[in-house]
Amino acid sequence: MTVIQHNKINRSLFYPLLMVGVLIFAGVAATISIYSETVSLKHDIISLTSQLSEAKLANAELKNVFYRSTNQEILENVARERGLIKDNNPKWVFASQF
Repeated sequence: MTVIQHNKINRSLFYPLLMVGVLIFAGVAATISIYSETVSLKHDIISLTSQLSEAKLANAELKNVFYRSTNQEILENVARERGLIKDNNPKWVFASQF
């Protein structure tokens, strides 16, 4: 007589297969996580690159305004308007002389 046992799991293969399945699942989850993080970083890099180019443009405009306002001719005109004269032989007074 043959005895058939239904729903009996072969224990010798169950745990190794379970471990392989868990490792595969963990590998797939890690791969998806790393890919998601990489894509997010790529978008952040693109965003920061555009912000950097905008900041460079704003910096160039500020430098242009600064250099225009510190032009020698403009400074001389401002000095004339305010009644300032150029001293060819300035005498400097230092705080250490007091």
